[in-house]
Amino acid sequence: MKIPSGARGADAVERQRARRAFQAALPPLADVRRHPLRQRLQAAWEAAEWEERATALEQRDEARLSAVQAALAHQTLQVLSHVAGLPLI
Repeated sequence: MKIPSGARGADAVERQRARRAFQAALPPLADVRRHPLRQRLQAAWEAAEWEERATALEQRDEARLSAVQAALAHQTLQVLSHVAGLPLI
């Protein structure tokens, strides 16, 4: 299932807003004592982003695979019907 580009665009805007809010909430770079905390928080955020991207790619690939399998099944039916001299279903 494809999401309309309007919904995708809105999702991208929401992700950007969330990221900006997250970055604004991080300890400042000038605070050297809290730098390890900042790094851990950023690493966790980036890991979650990568997981989200991986999930989206897997869903896209599954949809493509289903489409290819359906097309192959249809083509196989056409070939078998032609060989057997039967009308198409």
